[in-house]
Amino acid sequence: RTSTGEWGDPKNLGSHINTQGNEIFPYISSDFQMYFSSDLHLGFGGLDIYVCDWNPDGCGNPQNMGSPINSPKDDFGIVLDPDGRSGFFSSNRNVASKDDILYFEYSSNITIEGLVVNCETLQPISNAQVSVTGNDHFDDIKFSQANGSFEFTLPYRGTYQLLAEASGYNKNGSCVGMEIIEAEKLQEGDRVRVTLALTPEEYTEHSNAYVCGRIVNARYGNPLTDAHITVMNHCTGEMSEVKTDYSGAYFIPVDKECEYTVRASKENFQSLQTKFQPEINESSCHELNIGLQFLGEETPPLLSADVVVENGMILELFHIYFDLDKARIKEDAIPDLKTLLTILQKHPEMRGELMAHTDSRATDEYNLDLSQRRADAAMQWLINRGIDPLRLTAKGYGETQLKNMCEDGVECSEQQHLRNRRVEFLVTDVGRGIHEISMEKIEEE
Repeated sequence: RTSTGEWGDPKNLGSHINTQGNEIFPYISSDFQMYFSSDLHLGFGGLDIYVCDWNPDGCGNPQNMGSPINSPKDDFGIVLDPDGRSGFFSSNRNVASKDDILYFEYSSNITIEGLVVNCETLQPISNAQVSVTGNDHFDDIKFSQANGSFEFTLPYRGTYQLLAEASGYNKNGSCVGMEIIEAEKLQEGDRVRVTLALTPEEYTEHSNAYVCGRIVNARYGNPLTDAHITVMNHCTGEMSEVKTDYSGAYFIPVDKECEYTVRASKENFQSLQTKFQPEINESSCHELNIGLQFLGEETPPLLSADVVVENGMILELFHIYFDLDKARIKEDAIPDLKTLLTILQKHPEMRGELMAHTDSRATDEYNLDLSQRRADAAMQWLINRGIDPLRLTAKGYGETQLKNMCEDGVECSEQQHLRNRRVEFLVTDVGRGIHEISMEKIEEE
């Protein structure tokens, strides 16, 4: 709206918001989130409510609000109160009363399971005061049990600081007993493990060093929770053992004057060990990050952008990863989809069908629906990046075309199930590549 009170010309928000279907009931909340309803974006069925970040240049990529806001029926407009914790929306999910106005509140929490330990000996500390503070003036205090444990249930929003204090321990020591939890980076309902270590007021000078780091999946870089870390002191033969927390992190106090062997292990992963000796001038952490290789079946190869495509060819896109029971594509795990985008750009006349498959878990009917939503998600991802929707179709096949023996009733590893959760691209018309089109233009000239 202009300073004179007149409305300017309307502008289309772009193909990533407006599809060939219906986009209706837009609403911008007090925290600059835009909500709207659509019947063609990937959803639960009919009209679903989506949300995206609003900025002066438009709106970011929309995300489905999920259940229980959305249902297999039509879900329409939504409004929220100023703090975003409750609101109203309309839906026709109740077959007995047609369109209804529904009230909702956000009540999802995360659970913090913690342990307070002595930074030098790793022994638990009982009766330590553990405080948690967060935004919206949230604060709480608890005391650790005899085994050093404590637990908080926190609202699923914002950032929290955990701080442990205990008699006989130094607030300004090398280990300060503090942890920052960013709840919005977690999943609703998650249980998070943390370890808060405190430095004793009397400790030996040579122990003022630590080995610390993270244990991750060597291929994908995701943290490995509850991995075992064993450290052997070559001077004394003593062994120390800890487990990684929710972020894959660990730390163990060490002697600057001794050599150590560190061994990292986790079930279904190949163990790895290495030697190190802290630097003499090292006063805090000797960082040692370790990647463990999964002991599953051979990892499928990545799709190559240089593949020679032919009509009827099926390009296997194993490296588009979906969480179990989810249809949302992980933005950090789509190397094959990015390669397919490159192939489609190199062959601007090529057409094909995106075929999505699930593993055998859940019912046949559910998996068929889930695979269709995954195929639609992959197609929409390509359309959002400039591929003409007329070049693509999407079809879900559920669990009808498994790549291995992991059918109903067969016990398989997560990696074996992962091989079945894939997307394939069937080339229905290869068309002409950029090189052929360029040569034709040269001949015409």
